[in-house]
Amino acid sequence: MDTFNEYLELWANRRSESLALADAELELTYGQLLFKVRELQGYLYGLGLREGDIAGISSPRSVSLVLLYLAALGLGVSVVPLPEQGEAGQIRKILDLIPMNIVIRYEGYADPDNRQYSIARISRAARDCGEETCGVFIPYQLEGSCSGFVSHVNEAHAVYYNLTSGSTGDVKAVRTGSRELIRNALLVNERLPLENGDCYCCLFATDMHPHELFTRPIIFGACGLVLANHDLRGFGRHMRHRQITHLLATPHTLSNLLKLCPAEEDWQSIRYLLGTGEHVPYNLREGFYNRIGKKLISVWGCTEASGIVLVMPEDMFLEQESILGLPVPGYELQIEPDSGELLIRGECVMKGYWSWAGRQPVDLNGYYHTGDTVMRNSEGVFIFTGRADSFIKAGGRRVSLHALEQELRNIDGIGEVAAVYSDTSHTVGIFYSEGVHRRQLYPEILRFLNQALPFTKFRVLGCSELPKLTSGKVNKKTLMAKLH
Repeated sequence: MDTFNEYLELWANRRSESLALADAELELTYGQLLFKVRELQGYLYGLGLREGDIAGISSPRSVSLVLLYLAALGLGVSVVPLPEQGEAGQIRKILDLIPMNIVIRYEGYADPDNRQYSIARISRAARDCGEETCGVFIPYQLEGSCSGFVSHVNEAHAVYYNLTSGSTGDVKAVRTGSRELIRNALLVNERLPLENGDCYCCLFATDMHPHELFTRPIIFGACGLVLANHDLRGFGRHMRHRQITHLLATPHTLSNLLKLCPAEEDWQSIRYLLGTGEHVPYNLREGFYNRIGKKLISVWGCTEASGIVLVMPEDMFLEQESILGLPVPGYELQIEPDSGELLIRGECVMKGYWSWAGRQPVDLNGYYHTGDTVMRNSEGVFIFTGRADSFIKAGGRRVSLHALEQELRNIDGIGEVAAVYSDTSHTVGIFYSEGVHRRQLYPEILRFLNQALPFTKFRVLGCSELPKLTSGKVNKKTLMAKLH
């Protein structure tokens, strides 16, 4: 099977009464989920949505978000994840890449009691996204019966535009489809099994791989728990109530959850605790193990490869090196001999960025050049060594900014740290935040940098928190601007 709607029908027939989807307020069995998706498809079809339309979707994590994606794709409507409460400038950047003609937006950001969504048609002439509203609705609570709707369009005709910005904030689009997303999930499941009766929870931002919120549970007949940010204060209660078995989140989110849910009993049902989206630091992995007895496993993936590609071996969870892991089946990985850059090829790997004027990172042999530099140990495990663009020439020497960050993280009391370099001012910038145990860090950082960067101009700036992209990665573009 190559589409989400096919899997949905499969489990609605086999496990109709089993829990399929839940948020903090609503839960649906597989039978109910299929009914609600078909009902929403009928409503959207009645508003004129057809195969070939491209709909941007802005929504918090919720049952409604999943209903919207499944319904749109089943109509042959292509989908674009939009930021929550996205500013006009952000939307315009996306419009410059992707010719959206529909925007579906949650209207309750300013009013938590409002569950409504609006749907608007975009005037291509004006390139604006607010006029011609053609409907206001609640996806799971439609007035007037649209049940029993049958779409005669193949979901395979729809496109899923996944957005990526790396650590720069420059929006790029990867054009893929249900088949590639499902294929990746099937491959990942060989390393991280999800079964009927399990409960899976992903806490990614909804413009960062939103398919990860629902793909795996729907394919394997499990329950998907989708919790909004404001629900995370009660995350311990949700873990106990839903018996979460699989949790996937960025290190930034996981660090906050460890503070919010310090009780070991809250985490007992977790079998796979997974961190991704950025480097999963050793002190976070150590903190989870020491405080709640759970192994935090790093998984590495990218938008360009449709999802997770590398999984850390469980017995290496307390290694201090930046372990990326062993490849999941179905991907070919190579290391570029001269630069050490990681290259990936496979049927789930993109052929190039959509409508991108810059140089494409896919070579003639179909290998995607990730920009990450790695080494491989004797057991075949890939270890992260930096970014191809993170090496600078300073004081007559080639310096790895990633290695600098790694050394600085070893200073007791450091919370987060990021190293950037300005070509304009020829300055290395070190930005850091303090950890739980606050102490005078500045003198120790200076001593280290004077030894590590002789004859090199640098600045050290303390922050309460480093700026983040919605992916959870540090926004290094913002940090570099502070050096000018």
